[in-house]
Amino acid sequence: MSFISLFKRNKSITLRQELWLAILAVIIIGFVSSVLISTYSAKHYFTSQLYLKNIDNANGLALMLSQLHKDPVELEILISATFDTGHYQRIELQNPQGEAIIKRVFSGEFDTTAPVWFHHFYQLQVMPGVAQVSDGWQQFGTLYVESHTQYTEQALWASTVRLFFSFFVVAIFACIASAYILRKILRPLDD
Repeated sequence: MSFISLFKRNKSITLRQELWLAILAVIIIGFVSSVLISTYSAKHYFTSQLYLKNIDNANGLALMLSQLHKDPVELEILISATFDTGHYQRIELQNPQGEAIIKRVFSGEFDTTAPVWFHHFYQLQVMPGVAQVSDGWQQFGTLYVESHTQYTEQALWASTVRLFFSFFVVAIFACIASAYILRKILRPLDD
């Protein structure tokens, strides 16, 4: 009993059709798994790069804040300028007790071409960058920098669409090559 014969219903299926169905099943499974694995790998790569960006930005901003006099207006201006010129979800400076001194959070909406199902299935969970801000030899506070993931999710969606069409073209060529090879192999049986 063959794999394809499990799906037959009182119709006879030729060897050629059975081989074609098996080849198509292998190509489709390869196509779908390649797209899913590549998208997951890209998601992991984007997540790690965004986390490293968060750490670098937190350290750079914490160093600048450590050099300033701890005037609340100066701190607010620098944090606000950084927040407004970058693509951040949150920048927060907390005192050593964990209370927010300055907190900027993005509350707007983004226009995205990525569908909702993609956002839920491949949502990026990125840890914020954390750095210490000092005042001389004393700890002044802790800085949290969190980049907005919407831009990265948009790039991941665009990458997935490109991968899908690239692998689709490869699958079409695999079908064409399989048809040619299958015809060559089965020609002696037709005689």
